[in-house]
Amino acid sequence: MSKVVIKNKCHSKLDLESHRTVRSKYVGQALPALLSGFTLIEVLVVVLIVAVLTAVAMPMYKRAVLKSRFSTVMPMAKSVANAQEIYYLGNGYYAQ
Repeated sequence: MSKVVIKNKCHSKLDLESHRTVRSKYVGQALPALLSGFTLIEVLVVVLIVAVLTAVAMPMYKRAVLKSRFSTVMPMAKSVANAQEIYYLGNGYYAQ
């Protein structure tokens, strides 16, 4: 059996046979740290950070929503007050 040698950017020569033996060593075992996913602790820390940021941001968001509603209602309230004043000037009494 002949050895197949390929050129790789990282290594000048890569022997496929030795690559296969290294790879077969990890079959059925936990993968090395670079190949495995996130640990449970890491995921929990990220979830905790997101929860804290959400808890900080929610009051500001609610305040902004109330401020925008108030800015929408104020012109309508001024229009109603102006209409009442015009009615009073025309009739001498406020409508009920």
